[in-house]
Amino acid sequence: MLLQKESGYTTLKTYILYMLLILFFLTGCNNKDSLNETMGSFATDTIVSETAAGDYILRLVSDKIVYEVGDEVRMEAKVKYIGEKEKTSIQLGESLFLFDIRENTRGIHLPYKKVEMPSFTTELERNSWYSEVYDKKEAHSNGSDEESEEFLKEFIDLQGFPVGEYEIEVTTNFFTQNEQEQREDHIYSTSLIVEVVD
Repeated sequence: MLLQKESGYTTLKTYILYMLLILFFLTGCNNKDSLNETMGSFATDTIVSETAAGDYILRLVSDKIVYEVGDEVRMEAKVKYIGEKEKTSIQLGESLFLFDIRENTRGIHLPYKKVEMPSFTTELERNSWYSEVYDKKEAHSNGSDEESEEFLKEFIDLQGFPVGEYEIEVTTNFFTQNEQEQREDHIYSTSLIVEVVD
């Protein structure tokens, strides 16, 4: 009789252990699904860098952290107004975004060409992203040495980027006028690093 109780107790213990393992397994799978739903598109290799200041958010997004030679290196700069008004007017003297790239292994700097334009005004609607995709044809060499010039030519001619580690910084520079008609300068930047491998 005592032996039967111990055997029944052992069977119950084994049954509970199996149930806990199954429950643990199902919970783990369920959490992974909900994590993917929560992360959405950011559950992939996408890398995001963001700066929030005052009424504005500046974001830089790269499709991947690591690219292979020949891959299109796609980066997008975005700015969003999050203030209290339905929309706000900003004034610019150049492009809304300036991309600045440094290839770290070679120490070569490839800033965007600055194009001076007459000052103009545009409107940002609250909670709407305004974006621009990086165009590497706008890069130029900041140095006058032969290595920088050769790298710039390879950089522009090649599909994608040459092998290397790239630090990309995007800056937005504009101004607004407050209710007292006083100028308020807004200069925000954010950066990220991507790698290109063979």
